[in-house]
This record gives sequence, structure tokens and C-alpha cells, in this order.
Amino acid sequence: MSTESPTSTGDRRQGGDRRRRDRRRAGPERTVVVEITRNVLRAAVLAGSPSGEGDTVEASAEPWRKEAADLRSPEAVAELTAGFRQLASRHALQGNRLHVVLSGEYCVTRVVRGPTEDVRSEVKQIEERSRMYLALGPGEKAVVTHTKPLSARVSHALTVACHQETLQNVRAAVEAVGLHLDCVEPELTALSRAAARLPDLPEGPYLLALVDGETLELGHCLAGELITDYRAGGRVSPPELPELIRKHMARLERHGTRFVGDGDASISRVYLAGEPQTVNRAKSELAGTLPVEVRTIDAPQVQASWQIAAESMPAATATTLGALLAAYYPVAQRDCPNLLDYLIAQSREPLRPVVLRLLAPLAAVLLVAAALSLVVWKQREQTAALEAELAPLATVQGRATELRLQKQRATQKLAELTTLAEQLPPRSGRTVVQAIANSMPDDVWLRRFVITDRKLVSLDGASYLPPGVYDFVNWLEQNPVFDQVALQGTNEGGSEVGPVTNFSLEAVLADQPPVIQEVARRE
Repeated sequence: MSTESPTSTGDRRQGGDRRRRDRRRAGPERTVVVEITRNVLRAAVLAGSPSGEGDTVEASAEPWRKEAADLRSPEAVAELTAGFRQLASRHALQGNRLHVVLSGEYCVTRVVRGPTEDVRSEVKQIEERSRMYLALGPGEKAVVTHTKPLSARVSHALTVACHQETLQNVRAAVEAVGLHLDCVEPELTALSRAAARLPDLPEGPYLLALVDGETLELGHCLAGELITDYRAGGRVSPPELPELIRKHMARLERHGTRFVGDGDASISRVYLAGEPQTVNRAKSELAGTLPVEVRTIDAPQVQASWQIAAESMPAATATTLGALLAAYYPVAQRDCPNLLDYLIAQSREPLRPVVLRLLAPLAAVLLVAAALSLVVWKQREQTAALEAELAPLATVQGRATELRLQKQRATQKLAELTTLAEQLPPRSGRTVVQAIANSMPDDVWLRRFVITDRKLVSLDGASYLPPGVYDFVNWLEQNPVFDQVALQGTNEGGSEVGPVTNFSLEAVLADQPPVIQEVARRE
């Protein structure tokens, strides 16, 4: 005689996997959160009460890691699937949508806040440097950013990076149990959401310290929002926490002055969260070593409209409750980056076939455009060849222009000296002027020329370059017309074309000036 019940013939699932009759109506209204830590899965289920007395929260913890080296290995998929199956059986989760929270060991969270253009630039740099997050493992990383405009010019961005294989293994394990993945967010954003609902939250900046095993992640918060972050590069033991937090508190406070304004930017409180054993050890290490108050964030402290079941209180954590708070907001208003968006973008069908079908009617137009482009290209080639032939003449043309300008300057200088020579006494004026002209470099000109008692010559002038003054004096000394030449002084000056060097000098004429011979050109 068969002992099989009528229910078993219509439902082939195992008895532990079947949803209880009293939970079937409430199932679709529930919100399920599972936090994946290094060794444990922590679940929190938010369900509406049928009597309308309020929401209730059930929580539980399930160890999942046995032999897997990390979450990227194939063994991790099987072990994680087994852990999810235990939670699904315990809470009757088949068919529910799942909100996953990744521990800081599996993802890196970065906070950027400031002018919109600066935020975009820094987020782009973070995406380019994502392969350098070796703590997540070698290989490609999935990067997702959630940007929220604070004003017309200021934005707030949360960027999370996770290894692609880690993310794919999490999705594979969730789907293998029959659940629907709805969101994957980092632990730091969920904790900051829970901390914002604490009863006596400081008005100024405060610090969130996530300690999971030997991983430390700091979140600098103000008014319930993350304003910056810090992640320790290596493994951190609890005895090292006081010095590490004290070392970075001053830097975080300086960064916080940009957002506090005229208020006090000092950190007044540090909240610890993470694995309970590690948190307790860290709190004992930090007690009395920091100049600020140190507290832990317990699940009952998070203020919300729900009631946590008494038997679930030991397994409930602030992180899972913070993720449950996101269920009270519409999907478009959630304040966390969702790594599921990366998986959705990767799984979309390629647009190439669709684009090709749309562009088919334009093929004739494109062919005509290609022919016209070929003609234009040939004309450009001919133009480029002509320009290449004319290029060597550019140097000759430049030299001709330079010589023409030098000739103009020399002609003008000669005319001025001739005018001065005509006004001098016939005995020595022309001879002296000719001697000065033969000794004057091209970059020197005179402003004042005086002959006293037909013996002493006083000159005031300027030069574009300081060496020109000394060359002028040198040539005058070598000229037989002058007996003695003395440079009285130089000083810096300016002209319409740039800086000049002003000078003044005196020269004594020789008793019997010889016949002046043309000397070589001085350049």
C-alpha cells in the first residue's frame, strides 16, 4: 500500500525545499538579504505581517566555506550553492528576489565627492586602475558607479570594484537554488545606511570601521552619507587597529573640512562593525587608545518600523539590516551601486545585427559618399605634393626677409649718422662719426652724441643684447681715432620691442687722427 500523500504527487520537490503553506501568501511580499562574508552567509528576511501589526525580521547564519580557497574557485560555487540552499530551505525562499551584500574582502568601495567634472575624471581613473586591485585577485574587474547630483555643480559618486569571476560565481550559486538576483552591493554602503538610523548619531563627522578577519575598511561619514573612504592595503590584525586609525584620522578630518564648511570637522565617534569576534577584539584594543568614543553597531540599535524576532537576534547584523532599509525605497532611488548592472550589461545581445539591418537602405548613399571621398582624397594628395615642393623655398624666403630688414636698419642708421656728421665741425666731426659707425654693432644705437672741446666724445645709447655694449667698447678701443675709451655705466631698460641695455661712455680723440680705413663687418 502506498504511503505517498496527494501533495507529493503534484510537487516533486523535496519536503525541505517546499514552501510551508502558512508562508505561501506572504512569500512575494518578502525582502531577502544575504551577506556573503569570508566563511559565513548571514540572511535577513523582511516580511509583512498578515494582521497588519508591522513588519518582522528573521535572521540566520549558515557556514558555507569548507575547502574553497576563495570565492573565485569552482569549489566555491558548489559550497556557496549548498549554503544558499540551506538558507532557502530554512526560510522557504524559493522564487524570491535576493539582495546580496558582499564583504569588503570581495569588493573595493571608493567614494568621490566634489565638482561634477572632477568627480567624472576621478571615477574614470578608478575604472582604469581597477586591474591594480590585486587584493581582489588577478584578472578583469567589474566596476559600477552610482552618481547622485547634490547641486548644479557638485556630485556624489560611489564606485565599487569586484572581480568578474567572483560576481559570476555569486550569480551562478543564487540561480542554482532557484532565487532571482535583484541587487549586489558592497558592505560599506549597507553599513552606512544602517548607521544613519542610529538614535544618537553625531551631528558632525563620524567614522565607520569594518573589520572582517584581517581586512579593514574605513568610511568617513557626515549626516548619514559617505564622504570619503580608506582601505588598508594589506592584512591588519586587531592590535594594529589603534595606530592605523589614529594615523589616518587626521587626514580624513582634513578632507572633511571641504564638506563641513564653518562647522567642526573633527571626528567625534568611531563605530565598529563586522565579524563579532573580530569586532570585540578590536574594541578592546581601541579602548582608551583613541581620543574619540568607540562604539559597536548592534542590530537592535538600527531604528526602523520592523520587529526582530527574539530567536533571530544573535544572527542579525547592522549590515544586513542596512540592506533591508533599501527595500523601503523605489529601485530608482536606491543610494548604492548595483554590481548586477555590470552582469546585465555583459549579457545583453550585441547591437551589430540590428544596426546592419537598419543601415542596409543607406548602402547606396554610402557608396556614393565613398566615391566622392576618393576624389577629394586624390585632390588632397596633389595639394600635399605641391606644398612639399614649395617647402624648401620657405628657408630662402625667410633669409631674404631677414636681409631686407637688416638693410633697412643699416640705411636708417647711416642716415642718422650722416645728419650728425653734417652738424659737427669740419675738422673732426665726419671723421669721428665714420669711426663710430665702423665700430658700432648691428644691435646698438645711439641716443646722444656730444663732442666737447673737439677732444672728448660722450655717447649715450642702448643695445638689445648686453654683449653688444662690450663689443662696441672693444671696437672703439681698437680704432686709431680714439686714444682712450671708458664705459661709464650700464642699466636695464625697455623699448617697444622688448628689454634693452642702456649705456654711457666717453672717449678721448687722438691728437692727429689718421685716415680712417673701412674695417671688416662686425656681426
